[in-house]
Amino acid sequence: MQPDFDLAAILDDIWSRLVAGQNDRAHPFYLPAVAIAGVDGAPTVRTVVLRQVDRGARLLAFQTDFRSPKCAAIRANPAVVLLFYDGVSRIQVRAKTIATLHHDDDIARAAWLAVSERNQMNYRSPYPPGTVIPVVYCSPTHSNELRSEAGRENFAVVNCAVIEFDWFMLHPQGHRRIRFKFSGGAVTNEWLVP
Repeated sequence: MQPDFDLAAILDDIWSRLVAGQNDRAHPFYLPAVAIAGVDGAPTVRTVVLRQVDRGARLLAFQTDFRSPKCAAIRANPAVVLLFYDGVSRIQVRAKTIATLHHDDDIARAAWLAVSERNQMNYRSPYPPGTVIPVVYCSPTHSNELRSEAGRENFAVVNCAVIEFDWFMLHPQGHRRIRFKFSGGAVTNEWLVP
């Protein structure tokens, strides 16, 4: 055991950083990388916006276009890893999760109502994400209706239930690494070789 590091304080700090990332666009945890197994089995990584953090439920959430290939991949294999990195404090957190896709249900509908009109436009494209097109294309930039339902059919929420955090700190006196595992209401931890 590493006596110079308080494990409970580290776990509290992870959750505090995640909440800060959800609430502050300038926070380094606002834009995590998300890794999933693609539909062809090859790993894929992309950046998403952290939209919800619920420590009690051990939940992290982001939003996506339901037509995106990542939705089919998540349905086929719900194992999702979110990677957060703070370059100033030199702390990396990998959150191993099991994802649940919400589309056209109460969770997605409630989240849609909280999406700004500007961001709702991202879901109004007639093309699914990744479609090859012959011209430069941007998402629609205006709507005739304020708070339109247009695009909601393409909107999805990905809820990620955290089953493990892998915390890594680049430290001048030696790097540190800890794994926190969650099972039911219990949490266990173990130091790892960095």
